[in-house]
Amino acid sequence: EYEIKFLNPAAGSLLEAQPDQLVGEIFPFEVQTDEVTELEIPDQDDLTRIVELSAVDLIWEGESALLVILRDITQRRQAELELTNEKERLSVTLDSIADAVIASNKHGLVERLNNEAARLIGIFNQEAHGQPLNQILKLKHPKTGKNIEDPTATLMDPNFAETPSKLGLDLERFDGEIIKVTAETRCILDDEGQQH
Repeated sequence: EYEIKFLNPAAGSLLEAQPDQLVGEIFPFEVQTDEVTELEIPDQDDLTRIVELSAVDLIWEGESALLVILRDITQRRQAELELTNEKERLSVTLDSIADAVIASNKHGLVERLNNEAARLIGIFNQEAHGQPLNQILKLKHPKTGKNIEDPTATLMDPNFAETPSKLGLDLERFDGEIIKVTAETRCILDDEGQQH
């Protein structure tokens, strides 16, 4: 048990008390030094705040003491939960699309493919994740029959765009089977209008 010797206004606000009211009281939570823990603290509106607690040993006015740091991380946790929910909604939406969809990042690495893309290519999403797109999407040039090394750049090239729509593209599945497909690519714009 630790007696509270000092509270700054931010800690008092987090604990919903005036700092001088808590000085001399026993700190209400278990404290472990060199360990970050999370607490759920109800507020006066019966809402729960998530608080990160950490503590370090120090000397306070000549005596051994603990410096306890409380950080309200409720908004961060809510943002993380919203992001998780948004990713789940995106995943469900992608998997409901009848066409094969592959998402890659600006470095050309696969971030996700929907169920139809996985079925068409013959690979699991987990196996494709993080792999170069040209290793997953093994397209052959319709005129030369050679592997297309950069599927994104090739499909976005206006000089190439008409060719596959007329002839189709050969796609080599992971089992070695060659099938005819049509392919398109689209860029996703971020908040600043940058392509990804």
